[in-house]
Amino acid sequence: MRPTKEEQDRYFREKGLDPWGYEDPSVQARLDQSLRFIQRFVPPNFDGTFVEVGAFNGMFTRKLADAFPRAAVFASDLVQAAWETANANRPFPASVTFQWTDMMDLELPASCSGRPSVLLMLECLYYISPESRSEAVDKLAHSTSAKMAFVSGPLGSGDQYLHESSLDSMFRRFWPQKLGSMRVMPIGCMNILRHGYRRLIGKPVIKKQVIFGFKKLS
Repeated sequence: MRPTKEEQDRYFREKGLDPWGYEDPSVQARLDQSLRFIQRFVPPNFDGTFVEVGAFNGMFTRKLADAFPRAAVFASDLVQAAWETANANRPFPASVTFQWTDMMDLELPASCSGRPSVLLMLECLYYISPESRSEAVDKLAHSTSAKMAFVSGPLGSGDQYLHESSLDSMFRRFWPQKLGSMRVMPIGCMNILRHGYRRLIGKPVIKKQVIFGFKKLS
């Protein structure tokens, strides 16, 4: 059973608002690499809507808003506390809207109606059970009508990781054209990551983080 948004938000309020160390240089580098991959396929003058699922504290949201100043960013997450704290420290730009919701319940606001959209599921899909992942992608494909989709996360064996073949089968039903993929980890970490799990700056790192892009046929 998935945690409710109330349970998830309460957990973060009690345990700390940044368990993944988003201020860590290695995480920042990964976010920057993910953004550069998206910029290969989405033009800088894109004036539609980015639908960002699993936005957490909005760190990547800010990068999107800066890189695509004409676009709207509709961000969502189960953790409201981290977003509120980030917004209190530095308000998000007017182009950004946040919705506190489970990805299964996400609905775009009327203001996004009629605008082209791009779905972003960065480092969030693998947090739900394997049997629920396909359902989540189905729901988001229909609720967003996105023309492109980007997904990222750790690849590996075992249910806790993502698998390229299963991602292909989930996403290419709605976005048949696979744009490609890119490993998103700081170059300086590669000599450490070749040997599997190690600890970097006191935090566990994953051997292979990858971002994939998919697109509807023209």
